[in-house]
Amino acid sequence: MAPRRKKWTEEEERSLLKKYAGMVADGSLSCLRSRERRFRLVAAHVNAAHHAVNPSAYPFLWTWKDAATKVHNMRHQYLLAKRKLLALDPPRSASVDVAEQRGVSHWPNFLLYRSVFGDARLPDPAPGGAFDNDGELGLGLGFDSKPEGGDEGADQEVEEEDEGFDFNEVVPIAAEPPPATDMSSMKARNATRAEMRLREWEARMEERDAERERARKEREKAALEAEEEREQRRRQARHQWMEEELEWEERMDGRRQEWKKRVEGMLSEHRAEIEGIQARILHEQQSLIGQLLGVLSQWPPSPVFGGLSDGGGSSTALGNHHQLAHSHPVPYLSQMIQGLHHVTGIVQGEQRAGGDGPDDHFMVDD
Repeated sequence: MAPRRKKWTEEEERSLLKKYAGMVADGSLSCLRSRERRFRLVAAHVNAAHHAVNPSAYPFLWTWKDAATKVHNMRHQYLLAKRKLLALDPPRSASVDVAEQRGVSHWPNFLLYRSVFGDARLPDPAPGGAFDNDGELGLGLGFDSKPEGGDEGADQEVEEEDEGFDFNEVVPIAAEPPPATDMSSMKARNATRAEMRLREWEARMEERDAERERARKEREKAALEAEEEREQRRRQARHQWMEEELEWEERMDGRRQEWKKRVEGMLSEHRAEIEGIQARILHEQQSLIGQLLGVLSQWPPSPVFGGLSDGGGSSTALGNHHQLAHSHPVPYLSQMIQGLHHVTGIVQGEQRAGGDGPDDHFMVDD
């Protein structure tokens, strides 16, 4: 099924002419150097005013190339309408307003085009008649914005002088066909050249799209490889960090065990030293007590105190001592012997009170 031809409506033509006239009036059109920049704004204005508001009534979305081609075509529409007015041969008494109204009846935007672009002079008719071999005016008529068999006409790069005719935008005039000329062969050659250029343009577009697709795939592949490399580096860094953390923990455990063993060794050495000191102290105490007891046991009996082995001598001596009205003080030896009763337990028949033993006075903490 052939694609649908793109056709401008009268409202879209009117919007295009008004936007173009506004840009000419404010000087913005002269500031834009390229043809693309000029007509891109015009096409955007037409699309915003019609297609964006009512897509069903205005189904086509125009590009800058469509707008530029339409401006070129409207000149031929204007000349066709003007030639129709001359063909009607109005009487001389008819006013200019009547002629203009007839021009509007042929093309609704006749007056608007003339106000924007000015009046165009009709070309001289070709010899043999004013019509070409197609039954239409020999002015080229209206240019279609889409070559026959093309794809929507929006992106097709065709020169203005080689674009095809749009016979749907004008009303043909019945007339006798002109004699055969070389115009048909010229049109055929022009159409062939236009078709060849179109095919070359399509081939370039396909090659450009393929190149862009290859570049896009290469970029995606490079990005994927870079992401995989970053992920691998992250995994390696994480693995290395875990190994270092494990080694650090092992070193700390070894240091803690070594420190614990060292502290335990120091404690055991200290405990052994304390026990040795305690043993030496006890041995010296026992040796000293034994020596004192040996000295005291060999003490000669005194007429005053008596001997140590005489249980009643000390009491008799003490009784005599009290009877002497305290003429002599109690010697220090008796007090020392009384203190030794609590240490060695050498006095016979003496009971210790409170469970005191010889170790009670020599306590050393472990």
